[in-house]
Amino acid sequence: MTILLNFTGTVLPNRKTNPIARLFQASNVNLYGLTFTGGISSLGTLFNLASPAFTR
Repeated sequence: MTILLNFTGTVLPNRKTNPIARLFQASNVNLYGLTFTGGISSLGTLFNLASPAFTR
């Protein structure tokens, strides 16, 4: 596993991002979530994590 983003950061780009809900998985298999603060004007963000392609 690799940490992609730390929501408890104190400096940009991770400052004050406070996730407020669980991740949810859309029909396109990507995961989505929300933050209470961060983003433009510190009004929060909607973010997604694309699912990697698995090979067998």
